[in-house]
Amino acid sequence: MNYLKFKMNYLAAESGEIKVCSISLNMYDRVRLIGVPADLTPAFREAINHGWGNIQEERPYHGTHEFKVNHSLFFGHFLII
Repeated sequence: MNYLKFKMNYLAAESGEIKVCSISLNMYDRVRLIGVPADLTPAFREAINHGWGNIQEERPYHGTHEFKVNHSLFFGHFLII
């Protein structure tokens, strides 16, 4: 990366122009919203309910917003015969 591009990115980050957020998948049944604006939380709630089923618990967690679902998000379901 050349110096000018680096300097422009640094100045943008310093001025607050760049916004970053993350979605973290934790344990086997939790989704955490990190740095996501609060007004977007209802959209994530709806997406989780639609895609993974009921939310068992919802709470603030060390500066994030955490959803706990009723079943495993990450392990496949299989039938043992």
